[in-house]
Amino acid sequence: MTETRIFYAHAKAQGDFLREDAEIIAARWRVKTGTPVRVAPGRDDYDQAFATCGRSWDRWIARWATGTRLDGEPHYHVAVVPDVSLGRATAQGLIAMLAAGKPVIYWNRADQWLRVERVVVVNEKSWTAYGEIVTPDCPPLLDVAF
Repeated sequence: MTETRIFYAHAKAQGDFLREDAEIIAARWRVKTGTPVRVAPGRDDYDQAFATCGRSWDRWIARWATGTRLDGEPHYHVAVVPDVSLGRATAQGLIAMLAAGKPVIYWNRADQWLRVERVVVVNEKSWTAYGEIVTPDCPPLLDVAF
């Protein structure tokens, strides 16, 4: 592996800070690991690959989450997610990455990095609030006693 390829799993509605976030993630990754890195915001991957996936959400999700390039290397080695609440496509992709043994990292934009242990589905009918990440310090809302 010559470089680590990171899928930046941001919300579809996220706007102004995508490039800045990707640059911060790449810089922090290089400092922490010393390895070359390329960070691809989900919106960029969607724009480049959705049509080649037959305009199928399921195929596009499978491509970024567990798909491989022509050289046999994964499209992405790692996912970084900046939000606890996830839309359907992001949640399904992160579930697939975790099942494949790939690391998923929660980054809260305040330089806290936590490994995601799992993704829980909280509302199967919602496209925008479908799931939530679970980290060691962040239990799912469903598990919190009120």
